[in-house]
Amino acid sequence: MIPQTTGSRFRIATATLLVVGGLVAPLMHAEATGTTKVKRACHLVTDATDDAKTPANANDPSLDITSADIATNKKSMTAVIRVAKLTSSADSQAPLGRSWQIKMAVPGANAGQLILAVTDGPFGPRDGDGLGGTVKLDPATNSISVTESLKVLATAFHAHIAFGKTRLTQFFAQSAAAVQEPAVEHLSTLDYPAGAKDNAPSFAVSPATYVAGAPSCVKVGS
Repeated sequence: MIPQTTGSRFRIATATLLVVGGLVAPLMHAEATGTTKVKRACHLVTDATDDAKTPANANDPSLDITSADIATNKKSMTAVIRVAKLTSSADSQAPLGRSWQIKMAVPGANAGQLILAVTDGPFGPRDGDGLGGTVKLDPATNSISVTESLKVLATAFHAHIAFGKTRLTQFFAQSAAAVQEPAVEHLSTLDYPAGAKDNAPSFAVSPATYVAGAPSCVKVGS
């Protein structure tokens, strides 16, 4: 099971701890005339390079995850996955498609977690979960992002994320060569792995905790 959290600005009667990328940042009690400063969540997931091996044992830079982050506001969540080198054209090492996803624990969610995913291939980039999210592939920053409505996530995963309250934990990112099939009435989840994957995030869960709405190094919708 995977728990979770997120938050932005808080008034707290007692000191609270926010774990960001394995670092503990104190959220101190706000003075009557002051504000509480929360350290930005950045690089919630990190991974070494040169470990996205294809079946031919060659590294695929477009699947080689380096880091990942999320950001939330009161309406949406954005996940950003960064890779060693994102190609804008067809990937010769994943000609049938490729996929990226980030998972996190959410209290009360189906199977205890929610997943935000992106696929790309012969039919173009799209929301890998078929939830209607906005997807961006940016070769300039070697990043892949997807933005989903919190209402849609609540329906799809039973993941009810409350601004400033819900704790998101156990993050891990995963990439894979995939077989991208035509989308039929949002059934893009028919895409399936075809061999290569970035193993480290799949087997090493990030210790970070993020409270919904907390400052992040990515922006919702970016």
